[in-house]
Amino acid sequence: MTQAEQSKAAPLTPEESALSNEQVVRFLADNPEFFQHFPDLLETLSIPHEKGTAISLVEKQINLLREKNGVLEEQLNSLISIARENNDTQQQIHQMAVDVLATRDAAAALNKLTTRLGKDFDVEHVVVRLLADDNHPLKNIDQAYVLSSQSARETLDNFTPTSEPLCGRLKASQLKRLFGEQAESVASSVIIPLRKEMLHGIIALGSVDEHRFNPGMDTMYLKRLGELIATTLSRFID
Repeated sequence: MTQAEQSKAAPLTPEESALSNEQVVRFLADNPEFFQHFPDLLETLSIPHEKGTAISLVEKQINLLREKNGVLEEQLNSLISIARENNDTQQQIHQMAVDVLATRDAAAALNKLTTRLGKDFDVEHVVVRLLADDNHPLKNIDQAYVLSSQSARETLDNFTPTSEPLCGRLKASQLKRLFGEQAESVASSVIIPLRKEMLHGIIALGSVDEHRFNPGMDTMYLKRLGELIATTLSRFID
C-alpha cells in the first residue's frame, strides 16, 4: 500500500477533522517539504480547472511556473530592447560629435549639427539658436542662428540655458517664434539648453507626432547631448 493510500485509509480523529482551511494553509506553508515525504499525494490531489475539468496539483504547479516564466521572458525582452535603444542613442551622439568636431568653422558646424539632429532623432523640424546680448553679440555667427537673450526669455517663458530640457507641447506663441511657418505642424517638441562658458543657446526639436516628446520622458540623454554640443560649438565663439 502506498503512503497516499495509507494516509487515505487512516481514520481521522475529531481534532484532525476539525482543522480549518487557515490551519491547513499555515501547516503547508511551514512545512514546504511535506509533499516530498508523501509524493503519492500529489497524484491524488486535483484542482478544478476554469473549464470545469480537474487537473493534478503537479500540472497546476507546472502551469503556474510556465506563466511566471512567460512574464519574466517578457520583462527580459523589454530590458534587452531598452538596452539596444540606449546603445543606438549613444552611438548616434558619438557620431554626431565626431562629425561636428571635424568642421572648421561655425557655419559648417551648425549646418552639420542641424542635419544630424533631424536624421538621428527622426524629427521634421530642427532649430538651433545661440543667444546674443551686449556682452556677447556673436558677430561671427550667421544671424539666422542667433536669438537675443531678452527675446528668448520672453518667448520661452524664462527658459534659460541653465534649465532642464523641456519636453511636451509648447504654447502657440512659442512654437511660432521657434519654428516659424512650420509651427502649426509641430505636435510635440523638446527644448535642450546649451551652456558652455561664453556660449549660451537652445536646441528645439519639433515632431508631427504628438506622442514623440512628452513631459514624462527621461531627459538624461538630452542633457548629455546639450552639454556635448555646447562644448563642441564653444570653440567658434569669440
